Amino acid sequence: MIVVPAFTITTAKEASVEVRPLATLAPADHFRALGEIDKIFFEASSVQAFATLKERLDFHWLWLGRYLIGEPAEAFVALEAGHVKGYLVGSLVDPASQDATLGLDYFDTFAPQTARYPANLHINVDQTVRSRGIGERLIKAFEHHATVRRAAGVHIVTGAGMRNIGFYNRLGFREVARTRRGAGHVVMLAKLL
Repeated sequence: MIVVPAFTITTAKEASVEVRPLATLAPADHFRALGEIDKIFFEASSVQAFATLKERLDFHWLWLGRYLIGEPAEAFVALEAGHVKGYLVGSLVDPASQDATLGLDYFDTFAPQTARYPANLHINVDQTVRSRGIGERLIKAFEHHATVRRAAGVHIVTGAGMRNIGFYNRLGFREVARTRRGAGHVVMLAKLL
């Protein structure tokens, strides 16, 4: 097992925030962290209403659960006073080659690019602590982890015109692919590691 060192950021106005692999938490802390991750996930989600419990569970599985269960070594948390203030779940495996992404038809179009930038991530930060550098630290921890594990590149997929594109651009991600989805477009932003 490769252990990624914890990262700490401190500002004059704010308390220290520690970024570390989720798998390094003690069992009781890990269990509590999972509940806090779920809370942040649903608060930050673009989908706020579900017609059925099954629809809610399927959504959770696609964007969070399958990473936590299937690839727990690729999950990171930002902790403040022992509580999760942000998380990143990811994969080092090309999503175009995984059965779990079959419902995401844009990977058919993005497959040539995902082969070049196979590592992928999903990140959310508690809305009460945004703009403190927590998201950037989570991504840097994941990039370091992916580099050590010899991933060639990393990508994210988001909606065209979304506010988060500026955040990813500041971190060195650039648009490498775009495709229509519904009434809009999704873009793949990527960078080599």
